[in-house]
Amino acid sequence: EEKFLNEMLEVGKHQNDPELVKAMIKSGRVAFDFVTKELGYKPDNLTAVSGMSVPRAHHFVPSKLIETLYNHVKKCGVPVLFNTPAERLVWNTEKGCIAGVRAKTKDGKTIFVEAKKGVLLATGGFTRNPKLLAKFNPLMMKTEPEGGIGNTGDGMLMA
Repeated sequence: EEKFLNEMLEVGKHQNDPELVKAMIKSGRVAFDFVTKELGYKPDNLTAVSGMSVPRAHHFVPSKLIETLYNHVKKCGVPVLFNTPAERLVWNTEKGCIAGVRAKTKDGKTIFVEAKKGVLLATGGFTRNPKLLAKFNPLMMKTEPEGGIGNTGDGMLMA
């Protein structure tokens, strides 16, 4: 992990926060283990990228990974609402926690989704938001954005 940390800091020209990089490394391992060990989905490729001295980039076919995760949450009874963007988190002042999410359905109806155990934000990043890129990852301003057109950081800003 120390070598990974040092290489990530070097690639980031030491503009990255070492504590955030450590958290990314740790959480990345947890997510990798969950997908590969708990769900049984293995990467199809492993390469060295972005100045890494050893292969660390595990490639998963995105559609297959999403399908695997979707099947898991459905099996667990988690409702999935497509085409229903969250508009805002709703705060419960009495309990001092997030009560749920206000969202808008495909037909324009505003709904409230109650949080029973919490709210999971799976926002997809901000590769298509120039202001957030400039602030948090200016090196990526010169690259073609990856990810879907919805990767604008709205969920992170909402949170």
